Amino acid sequence: MTKCAIYILILAGVFTSVFFFWTARPNSNIGDHQYIPLYATHTNNSNTKHANSKVADYHWAGTSRTVQDAASRWQAYLKKHCSRDFFEDGPDLYSCLTAQYELMRTYYLLGETKKGDAIFANNDPLDLLPKHINEPSNKNIK
Repeated sequence: MTKCAIYILILAGVFTSVFFFWTARPNSNIGDHQYIPLYATHTNNSNTKHANSKVADYHWAGTSRTVQDAASRWQAYLKKHCSRDFFEDGPDLYSCLTAQYELMRTYYLLGETKKGDAIFANNDPLDLLPKHINEPSNKNIK
């Protein structure tokens, strides 16, 4: 190998290292990033004209502009519409479950992993998580 090739490899390695360092660094402004919902993408806009309805509140949470805003809206939605043990039908249960998953996702995006893990442990339908994760102290959604 010639000296020129060695210098090119070293330079490429330095640029690659700088690139990975720059992209891997934590971003303190993640709450200001645009929020794109994963589950709540198909909301029925025709029913959103009825303010304070379950559908309108779901649409309101799903159309948040930032991740931080989405987290607070999903919290409000869950507190208002999903704090009971009885669900009217399948779509009612589905909207509450997807809202919980959206909130869990926003927590992970914001770096609040303990809050996200608490919701994840609460929504373990197959009971696959280790028992120390499913402790009652982790069941609260705040």
